[in-house]
Amino acid sequence: MHQSEIRQIPTEELIRVLREREKEFFCDEGLLHRDAYGLRVALGAVVCVDGIAVQELCGQTQLLAIRRNSGPFVGKLCFVGGIIGKYELAEKALRRQFLCDLGVGIDFLQHPDQPAFVCQYARPTQNGFLPEPTKDHCVALTFLVKLQSEDFRFGSTRHGGQEASEVVWFSEEKMPPPSEFGYGQDQGYRRAFSLLKKLP
Repeated sequence: MHQSEIRQIPTEELIRVLREREKEFFCDEGLLHRDAYGLRVALGAVVCVDGIAVQELCGQTQLLAIRRNSGPFVGKLCFVGGIIGKYELAEKALRRQFLCDLGVGIDFLQHPDQPAFVCQYARPTQNGFLPEPTKDHCVALTFLVKLQSEDFRFGSTRHGGQEASEVVWFSEEKMPPPSEFGYGQDQGYRRAFSLLKKLP
């Protein structure tokens, strides 16, 4: 069918057909294929999961960031994270992201049903939102975790390419400047340091 013919089909009919073929949108992991994902991000908020790994070293709390090797913030420091798949628990999604990006398992500092905080991102950036160049609106459940090992193996994304090129640990006193972070996530790291001071 030619594109001009498709444009003449009533929207309600297109939606009905797409709903009937919904299973074709997803790959085996319950994540959307690239073309379907483009449609999804245009329709409303995308739910994601992020994790900040924590360690104690010489009496100082340190947080982990990956240096991005793909996407709009290549070379910048960011959380480990990504999209939650269809019918995927947030806990499972975050475990998948750490295994995929860094090759390591994680333990949650709090119950996996209780994120430490929620970040919201938008394009274009608006008041109350962090910058997100690739999605109109993204809501990210952000968790504090501990790594089960530091035997890092940088993995590849579903679409090829390596998500992380490096792991960086830093304390609150030696936190890099905001310009070093992607997605405005320096704000999330500052919030994490503040929350950790209140945990038992």
